[in-house]
Amino acid sequence: MKKRILAIVMTLLCAVSLIRIPVEAKAQQIRKTEYEGNGKVEVEFYGYAQYKNAKVTVKAPDGTKLTAKIIDKDHDDLDFKVKGLKAGTKYTYTISGIRFGKSGKYCSISGTFKTPKTELFIEKVKYDREDKELEIDFFTRVQFKKVKVTLIDENGKSTTLKILEKDKDSLEVRAKGLKRGKTYTVQVSGVRLYRKGSYTTVTKKFTVK
Repeated sequence: MKKRILAIVMTLLCAVSLIRIPVEAKAQQIRKTEYEGNGKVEVEFYGYAQYKNAKVTVKAPDGTKLTAKIIDKDHDDLDFKVKGLKAGTKYTYTISGIRFGKSGKYCSISGTFKTPKTELFIEKVKYDREDKELEIDFFTRVQFKKVKVTLIDENGKSTTLKILEKDKDSLEVRAKGLKRGKTYTVQVSGVRLYRKGSYTTVTKKFTVK
């Protein structure tokens, strides 16, 4: 009796194993969406993307559609630019005419991004101990007018730093004697968004590694 039951169970298992269950390919997920300033948004994907008449639409929280245009696309990322964005606002975007892998239907995917409260801020400060240079990167493109860079240590002592190089979104200054593990504040005056607003002062704290 036990042998007969075992035989029946084995037969059923073999039958189940022969049944082909259609498995839906895992939908391609968006790895990261990043607002890069000046209306530009970068979307990174997991895997391999293909496009056919791809378009992007962007909506504000109230449902209003904004003018958006794809400016670059690759198998693992896509960049688009939007007009009329407001600071400190969360937007929804949809990319149509996209598929992942080398087969299947082209479809649409959606994601979100948020604009910062202001685009004028220092994004990163990096100290090169060997060259004794401080690199100051802004979040987006900026302009300078009578620009001045001041370094303030933990005790409140301030030092004006010599500017070595100016770029569209960064500064390089001479900074000697910065100590590892110490926290400093860098202050940049005479800066504004590119062709927009008044010249002002921005600051950022950083720790020397």
